Amino acid sequence: HRWLMPPGELFAYQAEDGFQQGEQFRFVVWVPDDDMEYEGEAEVIEGPGIFRVGGETSIILTIGLPERQVVDLIERWNLVSIYIDPFEPMVADVLGDINDRGNLVIAKDGIGRFWWPAQNFNGLGEWNSLGGYQINVTVDESFTAIGDRIPTDTPIHLNLGWNAISYLLGEEIESRIAFSEILDRIQIAKDGTGLFLVPEFGFFGLRTLIPGQGYKVKVTEALDLVYNPGDGGMNRIGTPALDGKLQPTGSDMSLLITEINGANPEPGLEILVNSNDDGRLIGHGYYTSDPCGIIIRGDDPATVEIEGAVEGEEWSVSLKSKVREHQLKTKVLYGDDNYSSDGFSVIRSEIVSVTTPQEFVIDRIYPNPFNNRTTLHFGLPEKTRLSGVIINLKGQTVAQIEATDYSAGWHKITINAEGWPSGIYMMNVSTPRRSYARKLVLIQ
Repeated sequence: HRWLMPPGELFAYQAEDGFQQGEQFRFVVWVPDDDMEYEGEAEVIEGPGIFRVGGETSIILTIGLPERQVVDLIERWNLVSIYIDPFEPMVADVLGDINDRGNLVIAKDGIGRFWWPAQNFNGLGEWNSLGGYQINVTVDESFTAIGDRIPTDTPIHLNLGWNAISYLLGEEIESRIAFSEILDRIQIAKDGTGLFLVPEFGFFGLRTLIPGQGYKVKVTEALDLVYNPGDGGMNRIGTPALDGKLQPTGSDMSLLITEINGANPEPGLEILVNSNDDGRLIGHGYYTSDPCGIIIRGDDPATVEIEGAVEGEEWSVSLKSKVREHQLKTKVLYGDDNYSSDGFSVIRSEIVSVTTPQEFVIDRIYPNPFNNRTTLHFGLPEKTRLSGVIINLKGQTVAQIEATDYSAGWHKITINAEGWPSGIYMMNVSTPRRSYARKLVLIQ
């Protein structure tokens, strides 16, 4: 019997142990990558739907192939999830290939159960597809989940307090859209890298939710979360790149700075969080605007070395440019000024100490490139007269910085370029002992 299934064909033969005249057919497709068979449904277009010697039938064969989701992991700690109900549901099966390659350090769920291969201990059973998992690997890795797609409108129950949850949508969606149904009851939410959002303060450092990532959400009451997919694509925005100075350690604390008063801080300045015990760096980020969020890294429980903050450790905050550092006096509005894993603190800060430079230095010119106005920031070790000139690429003077006596400390001069054509300019500033030349880029 000949079966026509464009673009191919299939022959069935009568034999002693083969098909019998008039026998019904069942179609099964084997997928080598999955090492599994899947049922096919045949729609007869022309000819008999049973076996006949010399018969010929045209069919459309529909195969219900499963959903596949590939989840990428970075070296060390990850917080991940899947939107698949896996056919092989045990965590040991889902992460089996990674473990077989010797790259799995530990995996744990949102309530503290874990699998630690090196100690031959596995306290994890079936994968909870509505939950998030922390996974530590020795190298960049990935795993593939194969199974049935979980409906995107499936409710995820959240208990009062912290919950590790799955992300069920198949595309990136802005966090405030995806969480919109419960946004007023979220105190804080964060991803595995530590990026976080605090709706009460209008802070959304965690901008987008991404398939394959898991999330920790702290809510003010027990409720069910149903993700809002938005309008299907008009609300996607890129998540900012994470500062690479301090990598995820498996535990962190979220610090929200509502404002920084004094010295007119400008975007791009570094914010440092240091331990009060030994001064080691435990938090790092860049000032953008008020409010801003900083991730304080906890110690990695999977390593022997102390790499982050330990429970109860006190910290302090400073603001730093390329050549100077400001100590900040902080007032805690919520939480504590000591570290706790998954802790959350809100502070208001004020610049209280500014170190005097040892020599004449240019701190920064911001913004640069600029439109019409930019500001020169500089420091002097003692009372000094400073002057300067700005020239174009033809060597023509376009502006003078009038010679002025400045006291020791930090100062700034605003440069007004209104009426100048767009282009590159050179600024030369000098004191009796030293001079600097800096390039300015004007974009009108």
